[in-house]
Amino acid sequence: MLGSDVQIGQLQELEQAPEIDEGKEWQTTQLEQVLVRLDEVWSRLIRRVSAEIKEYPFAIPIAQVNLLRLLDRLGAKRMSDLATHLDVTQSGCTALVDRAIETGLVERYRDENDRRVVWVTLSAAGNEALAELRRVRARHLAKYLRHLDVEELELLTHLLSRSTAAMSEQD
Repeated sequence: MLGSDVQIGQLQELEQAPEIDEGKEWQTTQLEQVLVRLDEVWSRLIRRVSAEIKEYPFAIPIAQVNLLRLLDRLGAKRMSDLATHLDVTQSGCTALVDRAIETGLVERYRDENDRRVVWVTLSAAGNEALAELRRVRARHLAKYLRHLDVEELELLTHLLSRSTAAMSEQD
C-alpha cells in the first residue's frame, strides 16, 4: 500500500520519471514483483468488498450495475451502442436491458425521428439504486482504507484514474 511518506507533491516526479529500461533485468524483476503484489492486494480488496455488497438486501447483478453506471456516465444510449460499450452481443444486451426494465431500473423508448432506433435511459429508481450502491460501496471501501489520510486517498485515486484513462486509450 501507499506509505505515509508518499506526498502529492512527489507525484510530479513520478510522472516525469523516465521509462523503465527493459534491458535492466533487476528493474524488470522488481517491476514484476510489485505488479504481482499489487494484483494480490487489489484482488483481495475487491473480492472482500464485492462479497459484502452481495449480502446487501437490494443486491443488483454486476451486469446490471455496469449498465446503470454506463447510462449514468453517458446518458441515454441506443441499444447498439450499449452492446458495444458493455462488450456483449445485441441479444445479450436486449436480455440485460429487459431484466433491468422488469426491475424498474431503466426505461426504453423509441426515437421520435427513427422508430427503428431504441434508446435506453436510467429511470428514477435506477438513479436511486445506483446512488445507494455507491454509498454502500463507499462505506465498505472506507472500512478498508481508513488507515490512509485524505492526501494518500487523493493520490491513490489519481493514480488509478491514470490507469483507467490508459485502458480507455487502448480500447
